[in-house]
Amino acid sequence: MILKDYEITEKVLKGDIEMYELLIEKYENLVKSIIYGMLYNEEITKDLTQDVFLKAFKKLKQYNKKYPFKFWLTRITKNHTIDFLRKSKNNASINDINPMDYSYTDEDISVRNEERKRMENAMLKLNEDDRMLLYLKYHEDYSNTELSDIMNIPMKNIRLKIFRAKEKLKRILEQDEYFNSYREVENE
Repeated sequence: MILKDYEITEKVLKGDIEMYELLIEKYENLVKSIIYGMLYNEEITKDLTQDVFLKAFKKLKQYNKKYPFKFWLTRITKNHTIDFLRKSKNNASINDINPMDYSYTDEDISVRNEERKRMENAMLKLNEDDRMLLYLKYHEDYSNTELSDIMNIPMKNIRLKIFRAKEKLKRILEQDEYFNSYREVENE
C-alpha cells in the first residue's frame, strides 16, 4: 500500500522518524533540481539539499495536509536558496557559484552546451525571485496558480511577473555577443 504524503508526515510526527526517508527519496530530485537551477553548482546544491530536508523536518508540524507536500517543500527550497544567495552576496562569496568554473574534459564542446552555459550565466544575472519564478515555470512546469502559492505573489500579478522576468532575461541575452551572432546566422 502506497502512503500519501500527509499520511507519512503524520507517522513521522507520531515518532516514526524513519518514514521521513520516504519523503526524501520521493522529493530529493525535485529539491536538487530547483537549487541547481538557481546556483548551477553541484557541490553547493548537495549541501543545500540536505539543509532543506533538515529544515522541512524541523518545521513538519507547520505542514498543512490540506495542501500538497510538494508545494510546501518547494516553498522551503525556494526560501532557503534565496536566503543562501542573499547571504552569499553579502559575504562577497558569490564567486563560489560561478557557472564558468565548470571543468569540461571534452575539447569539442557542442553548441548546445555553449548555449546552456550562456543561459546559465544570463539566469545568474537575474534577481533571485525572477530566476526562481522562471525556473519553476519553465523547468519544473508549475502552473500559474501553483507559482502564486509558492512564490507568495497574488494570482492577478503572476502573469505580469513572469512576463517581466522573461523580458529581463531577453535583454540580458541580447547583450550577449554569442546569441547576437547566432541570431545573425539564423537570419541569413
